[in-house]
Amino acid sequence: MCTELFEGSVVMLNKYDTGISLDLFLCGIREGVSTKWLLSHIGSSDVFYDIGANLGYYTVIVAKKASKVVSFEPYSKSFNLLKRNVELNNLTNVELFNFGLGDKNDERMLYVPYKKNLASFYGELCSDKNVVSKELVRLFSLDYFMEHSDNLSPTWIKMDIEGYEYFVIKGAVNTLKMYKPRLFVELHPKILGRPRLKELLKILLDLGYKIDNFVLENQKAPIAPVFNAIVWKAYEYIYKNIITDTKQVILENLYNNDLFLDGHIEAAEVFLSHV
Repeated sequence: MCTELFEGSVVMLNKYDTGISLDLFLCGIREGVSTKWLLSHIGSSDVFYDIGANLGYYTVIVAKKASKVVSFEPYSKSFNLLKRNVELNNLTNVELFNFGLGDKNDERMLYVPYKKNLASFYGELCSDKNVVSKELVRLFSLDYFMEHSDNLSPTWIKMDIEGYEYFVIKGAVNTLKMYKPRLFVELHPKILGRPRLKELLKILLDLGYKIDNFVLENQKAPIAPVFNAIVWKAYEYIYKNIITDTKQVILENLYNNDLFLDGHIEAAEVFLSHV
């Protein structure tokens, strides 16, 4: 089953997936605010690393603008879709890797629910009723990958890996120090918990990153525009409780704010660049 995306690409979907596949079938776009902001900041010389590529939504749309895309997807069924979607769009500037990234070279069990984009390494957070399959997958740190690969260094790194971004960034400190890529990270305060989230934010602060754009999970839903009023109420709440300068979310404010650290926010997509 294929569908056309908002910018003309064609992707094959998983008809049993009630997550990203359903969103793309209904709307042709996912995470619309973040998608459009990202594409407006990608240039023809950029090298984009897509960590947690799933079926290849970001891989496909970014590859049409960037110099190269390097995509990582550990789950075999999603990887097969990713490979097929690259082929469907005749993309020759994409390199695919069927393994995940973490803080060390390891193997971990990946738990896959009905919504395939919510696949997680946190088995303790997954309900047996929601998990439809499990798969032991291979992981490497990004620092190890860069040391043992002849790939171009990233100018952009995207990661949407359901709380595992903590481990990926811990395993990528040398890469971030050396190449200073821009980051597109989905943060999951509830999954990470206060100590890990605070440590992650501290790593980014110490590396010299600042926030360029901040998108709440709620703002990503293109299917239900009638809820715009609710979304903006949520934003007002965030502004009052986190942000001192309402023109921009400041990384230091997130690091020091209990509202964010204690998991009152489901998830947020954060774009960062090196100062």
